[in-house]
Amino acid sequence: MLNRKIKAFTLSELMVTLALTGMLISFTYLGYGFVQKLLAKFNEQTYFINQVNELNKRFSQLSFMRGEITLENETKFMIKTDSTNYSIEFAKKNILMSTNNVVDTFKLESQDLKNGFETLTNQHWNEKLVNNIEFDVLFEKEKFHLVFNKQYDAYSKLILETQKGN
Repeated sequence: MLNRKIKAFTLSELMVTLALTGMLISFTYLGYGFVQKLLAKFNEQTYFINQVNELNKRFSQLSFMRGEITLENETKFMIKTDSTNYSIEFAKKNILMSTNNVVDTFKLESQDLKNGFETLTNQHWNEKLVNNIEFDVLFEKEKFHLVFNKQYDAYSKLILETQKGN
């Protein structure tokens, strides 16, 4: 009965298994770190896309409202509608849209702000009534070009043409 052989793993088999397990755990850890970085990048991109979409939605809503857009200074526009006045300011790292003491901040870095003007014969509205706002939004090293157009109907133009300076 003492000659019976005990079945067990040898020391070399255990060392090989331990080495393979260690390598598997280290690859898993490296992969986990990589996935975390990808997820953080994905969250940044999603936030940027949401900000751009929300800004575009607000601009679209404002373009269909009746009223005029005027240039206050190089980076600030006033939108006067029948019921509310809106202010849009292009700061260095943000775009601020305010109305009735409520300010919405879009964390978008904008540059190359350009605008076009509606041509009217009334000198008061000369180089003041805006019909086009163009700018680039930066995300990392990429530029995204955004354009906001305001169409004025003939009745609104006629009213503005006949207005005295205010």
